[in-house]
Parts: sequence; C-alpha cells; structure tokens
Amino acid sequence: MLVWHRPDKARAYLITLYDLQTNSIIAECEPGMACFGVRWTENYLIYIWATTGGGTRFEYRNYNNLAVEKTVTAYFPFEDEEFQILLELEI
Repeated sequence: MLVWHRPDKARAYLITLYDLQTNSIIAECEPGMACFGVRWTENYLIYIWATTGGGTRFEYRNYNNLAVEKTVTAYFPFEDEEFQILLELEI
C-alpha cells in the first residue's frame, strides 16, 4: 500500500510504501511539493512532477525501495515505447 501523509509535527509530506502482509515499511521518501500524480505500471511506480519550463518530469521508481531508476522530461500525453505505456493528465 502506498500512502502520502504528513507525520505529526513533521515539516514535510512523505510517501511510504507498506507491506500489508508483514505490517512493515518497505521504503519511504519525501516527494516534494511539485509532485502532482502517481501512476502504477507492471514494473514501476511513476511519480509525475511539474517543471518550471512547462513540461512534466516522470520518475520511474523501483517498487522494492522507491529508488529512482529512470527520469524522463516530456509533455502530456507521454508515450514510453520501451515499456509500452501511455501516460495522460487526469482531469
């Protein structure tokens, strides 16, 4: 389960990935204020960030540890031919 939350008295929001079968935290990261979307694919969790140039940054993160494995800057819609996915803006 992926949760976006702000712990009590914390200065920033966190994204925490939980394993519900073992009731443990798998990984945690601080996404920042410009993050405005998350998409789930078979192989990656993709954070979507706004950029100052009007484009969008897509961060492909590993499900096991939330580490960034690939970053792409593009505009919506974004088609990733390598992984055969299409990302569009949700309205």
